[in-house]
Amino acid sequence: MEQGLFAAASEYENLIEERELIRLLSEKLPCDGSRVMRYEGLHDYIAVHVWGTLPRDLDKMTGRLDKAIAEYRTKQDVKAVIGPGSTFEFPTTIDKSM
Repeated sequence: MEQGLFAAASEYENLIEERELIRLLSEKLPCDGSRVMRYEGLHDYIAVHVWGTLPRDLDKMTGRLDKAIAEYRTKQDVKAVIGPGSTFEFPTTIDKSM
């Protein structure tokens, strides 16, 4: 970072990574519901809040991410800026429609 070689991932790249993480976690759980995992994906590098119980909510969770991925695919390289001068604003309301 000090040499200027680090480039933060874009919002688009972060969303794709989040989607892949959820998919891989869900693959490791049995389909019969005998084991589940509560996932809460609220963090400062992704503007989309995704939560649910895997594997049951996989389609809802990935659908929400797919919608955001489609939106950010067409935007110029949007980056999250964290720290002094941050452009990230924590949402004042959380969409509970999922």
